[in-house]
Amino acid sequence: MKIDLPLPHKKGYPVYIDQDEQFLAALAKHTGENNTVFITNTTLEQLYRKKIAQWKEKLGKRFYLYAVPDGEAYKTQEAIQDILTYLLEHRLDRKTVIVAFGGGVVGDMAGFAASIFLRGVPYVQLPTTLLSMVDSSVGGKTGVNHPMGKNLIGSFYQPQFVWISTTYLKTLPPKEYQAGCGEILKYGFIGGSDSFAFMENSFLALLGGDPHILREAIRRSVEIKARIVSEDEREHGTRALLNLGHTFGHAFEHELGFGNILHGEAVFWGILCAIELAIQQGLVSEEDSQRLRKCAAEIPRPSLPYTPKATDLYEAMKSDKKVSKGEIRFVLPRTLGTSEIISSIPREAVLKTITKVLQNDSPY
Repeated sequence: MKIDLPLPHKKGYPVYIDQDEQFLAALAKHTGENNTVFITNTTLEQLYRKKIAQWKEKLGKRFYLYAVPDGEAYKTQEAIQDILTYLLEHRLDRKTVIVAFGGGVVGDMAGFAASIFLRGVPYVQLPTTLLSMVDSSVGGKTGVNHPMGKNLIGSFYQPQFVWISTTYLKTLPPKEYQAGCGEILKYGFIGGSDSFAFMENSFLALLGGDPHILREAIRRSVEIKARIVSEDEREHGTRALLNLGHTFGHAFEHELGFGNILHGEAVFWGILCAIELAIQQGLVSEEDSQRLRKCAAEIPRPSLPYTPKATDLYEAMKSDKKVSKGEIRFVLPRTLGTSEIISSIPREAVLKTITKVLQNDSPY
């Protein structure tokens, strides 16, 4: 399956899902026969050593490999500096292709390094986690964290193509798989009534790993994101809808410490808060509120290392990159399948929402 992502004023790119064609054949077709640097993490380097050895054998002297430490805690400026040093020490040129072989952390870092090395070299996304397949590998957001917040340093830089192969999910830990479902869930709130109905009827089966539901969920997620990104590549408007659950979620990550909670787990908590805040503020009808609460009852509540204070989470949100003119912007449900960007919500209303959601904690 191929989904095209058109972009205004520039060439778009394809997203391949479970193609029969070999990845290296697609790589040669899109980027030519140039030096290729696979950037991965130390865990995947060992897990897929046979696959990596096959790539090395076929690419020969054009093959390079760099492994970063595994985990969100290493998504830093220092790690980017190390990647750039490796590229420079090997005297790689502007025709070099970078392949991001890993999850969201690897994809964000490799893409950012590609965007600034020699003022930009081509790169490809080869995601290995469910979360990166349905979200971070598509759309061109790259970057690293800062002690003051998540993804505060980065760039918009589009890949040559995205290669999604669900075979990589066979080695994904169950906790990581469920975290990926958090990103899939958000599309049910922004993709229209049909998307909401799909998630309402299929989410538990998705959590259970149903392969047919999984493939359909990936397809729907990529199509929705491709449509939104093609309309608003640099998040001046509608692309911000993709942040549903993320204003709260990023605050959970920042407060609890990067690496102490998975991104998708934080998004689960963020979506729960977004649903509660929307209902509390009267943004949805009574009928829709009942269905949203039924949906919320099925959402996992991932265990937390400790229960953060609502006031601390609110302060973390004030440093979020989505803050505009000093106001925190929330993406909140308005109908079943549509959401809006809402500002000017009173601080006390947000604190009340966080407190209520945390008090209902029942970890899976």
